[in-house]
Formats: sequence, C-alpha cells, structure tokens
Amino acid sequence: MSEEQFTNSTTIEPGLKVTIQGTTYIARDGDVLGREGTVATEELGSINTVSRRHAVVSKREGFWFITIPKSVNNSTKLDGMEVERDAPQKINGTRILKMSESCVVTLSPG
Repeated sequence: MSEEQFTNSTTIEPGLKVTIQGTTYIARDGDVLGREGTVATEELGSINTVSRRHAVVSKREGFWFITIPKSVNNSTKLDGMEVERDAPQKINGTRILKMSESCVVTLSPG
C-alpha cells in the first residue's frame, strides 16, 4: 500500500459537534441524543425531562441534520422555534437545541 493510499484510508470524517455544559462530544450519522442515546449519555442520562431517544443525528449529501422523533412529548426548540416531529432540521452553522428547560445543547458541524 502506498503512503497516499494509507493516508486516504485512515481519514476520519468530521462529525457533528454536540456541546452540553461546556463539554463537547462528536456525533456521527445515526447517533442518538437522549437518556439512552449513543452520545453524551454522561450528561443526558440523569435529566428526566429529556426523552430516552430525544434526537437523531443524520448526514445527507454532506449536510448534518437533527430529527426529533414523534415519540418525544416534551417541548423541543431549535434556535427558539418548536421543532416539528419527524422533520429533519438542517444544522448549517451553530444552532441551539433546547431539549427541555434544563437541557440546552449547542450543535455545530465539525
């Protein structure tokens, strides 16, 4: 394997930066934010007003999206606006996701 091939095969694609209370996590396509999610469970696991699977991260055509499933009952706002359920929201630049009164998350493409 040439050096160029090796370099290309080890490239890690940037993820979506998820910042909660000053700690930043990297989310990848398919990750879930929530009490039983795959990212930031240390921060979100003890917040009862956050659903078990509150938000799903996805990447399509080079852009990051966050989707709030229909099963989430709590008010969830993106940049101050209530998020429509099961409607992917594009993360273009830094966005603020308020998952509950006690949980505010900053999202930004990596």
